Amino acid sequence: APESGNDADKDAEATSVIKVPASEWKQGKPLAAQGLDITTRRPRIPVTAWLSYRPKYNPVARVEFDRTGKPKRASLLVRSQEPNLDERLIDMLYRWRAKGARLKLLTGDQTVTIELQLLLN
Repeated sequence: APESGNDADKDAEATSVIKVPASEWKQGKPLAAQGLDITTRRPRIPVTAWLSYRPKYNPVARVEFDRTGKPKRASLLVRSQEPNLDERLIDMLYRWRAKGARLKLLTGDQTVTIELQLLLN
C-alpha cells in the first residue's frame, strides 16, 4: 500500500502510445488500454467528407478520463493536417467512456491518461 503523502500523481503518469486500427475506432468497437475498458463512439463524419480528406499523418490522441469514466480533456498531440477531420476526431474522443479498476483508484480531480494513434486506413 502506498504510504501517506506518496500517492502516485495520476495526471503525470507516463503513457505509451497504443496503435488503434481504423477498423476498431471507426466502428465504435470496445477498446482495452492500460487497464481500462473503453467504449468508443463512431466519428460523426459523412462518407463524402471522408472521401475529400487528404490527411498527412495518423493522429495521436491524448484522452484524460476522470473517475466517472468521462473524458476531462481530449486533444490531438499529432494532427492529421486536415483541420475539419481533426475537429471531428476530438469531438468523437469526448464521447468515449471508460470503466475499470484504475478509475476506482482516482480521487478528486485525478485522471487516467491514455495516448492512442488513430490509424486512418
